[in-house]
Amino acid sequence: MRIGYIMLTVLLLIKNLLILTLNKKLKVVSLKKFIFIWVFLFTFLNSFGKNVDSLRILLSKDIPDTTRINVLFELASELYLSHPETTLVICKQIYSLAQKTNDTASLAEVLGWLGYLYLEQGELDSALNYNLKAADLLSKISNLQSLATIYLNISSIYDNLGVLDKELAYLDKSMQIAQKIEDEQITAVIYNNYAYLF
Repeated sequence: MRIGYIMLTVLLLIKNLLILTLNKKLKVVSLKKFIFIWVFLFTFLNSFGKNVDSLRILLSKDIPDTTRINVLFELASELYLSHPETTLVICKQIYSLAQKTNDTASLAEVLGWLGYLYLEQGELDSALNYNLKAADLLSKISNLQSLATIYLNISSIYDNLGVLDKELAYLDKSMQIAQKIEDEQITAVIYNNYAYLF
C-alpha cells in the first residue's frame, strides 16, 4: 500500500476529530491535545516535501511507463496537501499511463486519488463517480485493503450529501473488509465515523 492511502486515512480521522471537537465543544484541554496532534502531523507531513525535486528530476529522464507511474504516485503523495491542483494534474497523467499500459491496479488507485481530490474540492458528484469506479476495479483485483479505504471515502461523500442510509451501508462494507483483513487502522477510523453518526 502506498503512503498516499495511509495519509488519506489519517486525514479522514483528523477531519472527524475536528468535527467532533467543534460539535461537542470539548474542554480546552482536549482542544490543546487536538492542536498538538495537528502540529505533530504538520511537522511529519512537511518532512515528505524534501523529496519533490529529486522526483521531478527522475521524471525528466527517459524511464519506463511503469516506473513513471510509481514516481508520479510518489510525487502526488508529496504534493497533495500543499498543492492539490498540481496533484490533480499528476493523477490525470497517471490515469493516462495506467490506461495505456493496462495497469489495472494503478488505474484503480489513481481513480481513488481523483475521487479524494475532487471530494476535497467539494465536487461531490465527481468524487463519488471516481470512487465508485475505483471500488469496482479494486473488487475485481481483490485489493481488499484499498477497497476498504475507498468504501470509507464513499461513505464520507454520502455524509457530505446527507444520505445517511448509503453512508452507513458503505461504512458497514468497509468494516466487513477491515475486520476480514484485520486492519486496525481502518477499523479505528470506521469506529470513529460510526461514533460521529450516532
